[in-house]
Amino acid sequence: MTTPVEPVLAWPLTPAELAAYLKVSKWWIYQQVRCGALETTALGNNYRFTREQVETWLAKQKHQVVVPATPTRAEVAGIRARAGRGAA
Repeated sequence: MTTPVEPVLAWPLTPAELAAYLKVSKWWIYQQVRCGALETTALGNNYRFTREQVETWLAKQKHQVVVPATPTRAEVAGIRARAGRGAA
């Protein structure tokens, strides 16, 4: 019988690495940062997530439901533009 192996991660993680680790989209990570649900460390214009920040956030998730943030008008316009529908 084999024991599951936890992936080796180089902490701190980038948003893309954290998204892959949590099996969510990078966009979702940025939304959680923007609404204040997920703490981050800023290095210039770059976000990094420490092990402690991620473990604290995961512990909080065991007892609450995360509601996705509502997109801003600019985000909706960008989504529509990429879909070729233009702004309404």
